[in-house]
Amino acid sequence: MDCARQTIAKEGARGLYKGMSAPIAGVAPIFAISFFGFGVGKKLLAKDEQPLTNTQFFLAGAFSGIFTTSVMAPGERIKCLLQVQQGGGEQKYKGMVDCAKQLYKEGGIRSIYKGSLATLLRGE
Repeated sequence: MDCARQTIAKEGARGLYKGMSAPIAGVAPIFAISFFGFGVGKKLLAKDEQPLTNTQFFLAGAFSGIFTTSVMAPGERIKCLLQVQQGGGEQKYKGMVDCAKQLYKEGGIRSIYKGSLATLLRGE
């Protein structure tokens, strides 16, 4: 509660939602890719039209995480960078697109996807 109070005092209620545009923009593609990855995983595990076991369903779901990470990791990185900016003074990033552009300029695509393994292991 103290953190919320301080954020509201320094930045207003909007400060509670700083950095949320990146994850919101990625929700539809993430779910679409997740279902696609799950379908691919099921096809890879299917044998002779036998029903899949619970373990096979689990593995197909885990396989879909590999697909969703490709969309989710950049959004998570951008969200985190926008959230940690200080409320006062000059801000390095002006928004989601500006942050992505600056990351790309600084380190190319590797910079945008930094932290992907952690996102994958987190188990979205």
